[in-house]
Amino acid sequence: MNDCTMKSRLTLIIPVYNGKTYILQTVEMLEYFCASNPWLSEIIFVDDGSTDSTGEVLYNCQKTTTAPITIVSIKKNNGKGYAIQQGIKHISDMSTLVGFTDVELPYGLDVVKKARQLFCEQPKIDIVTGNRADVTNVAQQYSPYRKFWTRWFRLFLFRSVRDIPDTQCGMKVFRIDVAQTIFTQLKTFRWVFDVEIFLLAKRLHYTVQLIPVQIRSDCKIGKGGVSVLRHGPMILRDIFRIAHYD
Repeated sequence: MNDCTMKSRLTLIIPVYNGKTYILQTVEMLEYFCASNPWLSEIIFVDDGSTDSTGEVLYNCQKTTTAPITIVSIKKNNGKGYAIQQGIKHISDMSTLVGFTDVELPYGLDVVKKARQLFCEQPKIDIVTGNRADVTNVAQQYSPYRKFWTRWFRLFLFRSVRDIPDTQCGMKVFRIDVAQTIFTQLKTFRWVFDVEIFLLAKRLHYTVQLIPVQIRSDCKIGKGGVSVLRHGPMILRDIFRIAHYD
């Protein structure tokens, strides 16, 4: 192993809520990736109170795969931010970096490799975050519904984080100590927690590096799970909860 491999081992946290459809393919992709990338030393799946057979599928996969999988189970669904927070508590001492991504691996795994390489090349970086806005075919990254939702959401973004063009991207990598500091201070755990991450990062003077990401074509969905009418009031409530950061 080279010096970067020795010093930059990474734990990948994957929060899951009713994700049984994706788990088998995801574990296969992780197993293949880990075989040639030993720096990915740990994969923590956090079952965030799933009501389907997600837990059972995860434990069955853990028994058969060679990928270094740990499973954390939460009885009640509390949101993605909470699931990641709990996953961070279970990181082993061997890792110096921690990232999170979605269970479908919508951006692939090479982007995690590229993010880790940035930490190797630029030791002063604290956070690397995916940026879907920095690709040539950006229009294809979102359905019309998602584009509308994204523009609506950005209207309420705080001035201090408007330099982050894609706060909601589901791929982020942190130095371990930075992740621990930020996630122990989170007050929101659902739709707004990504914004709160960057507000805390600004307050704590952490450096943020953007990396272009592109959603895999088979992971693009038309509408998604967020409804402006149904979830909008709760999102606004959480935005007001973190307004004091700005």
